[in-house]
Amino acid sequence: MRIMSQKNNDVQAYEQTRDHYLSNAEKRLNEGDYRKASELLWGAVTQQLKLLAALNGKVINSHREFDTFIDEVVEETGNEDFAGLYGAAERLHRNFYDEVIQKRFFQGHAERAIRLILMLETLVRKYHKDY
Repeated sequence: MRIMSQKNNDVQAYEQTRDHYLSNAEKRLNEGDYRKASELLWGAVTQQLKLLAALNGKVINSHREFDTFIDEVVEETGNEDFAGLYGAAERLHRNFYDEVIQKRFFQGHAERAIRLILMLETLVRKYHKDY
């Protein structure tokens, strides 16, 4: 992965928005508002993907581009876990609209979304030492 050397304003904005979404997702989970927590967790995932993409000189503007970018991450890392965790995060996105995740399974989906964010952050730190 070719990573740009400087942290630009977009990258900082993605980072701040990701953290804001994660904080609000935790609050919504504690309130039992799983539907809104779903969308906030999906939003945090997308911000982390946009952050990594920006550091690679790419801009993500659509859901399809998220799919394509995660495929590139899998290809470059050889780690299929990225695809599986991304699929779980997409299910959270769908849950906001259709409430397809039963409450007893929600925590597992939330944990997978956070694991994906952390794995993507590891890539950022691996390829961009100054970040």
